[in-house]
Amino acid sequence: MQVIDNWAIVSGEVREVRAAADHTTLVVYVSSAEDFEDFPNLFNWAKNNLLTVELPADAHAPNIGAHISWRLRIVEPGSSEPHPSSLAV
Repeated sequence: MQVIDNWAIVSGEVREVRAAADHTTLVVYVSSAEDFEDFPNLFNWAKNNLLTVELPADAHAPNIGAHISWRLRIVEPGSSEPHPSSLAV
């Protein structure tokens, strides 16, 4: 499998938050997935769908119902993560 650097600006509403010892999982209803700079946008499919995102345990996890927007990338099939400095609530 070839890995490509990819980023998109993904916005939506947090529908679920699940905390574990080493990470927090968010389920987000995506309202938009916009291109970021010249990077490939691998989230075009996500608009109007639910997306699962893994956050490090020490990251600020927004509450259910929060509207969020962040720079997001797919790191491996089925796993996506936000850029640490881009999470906005």
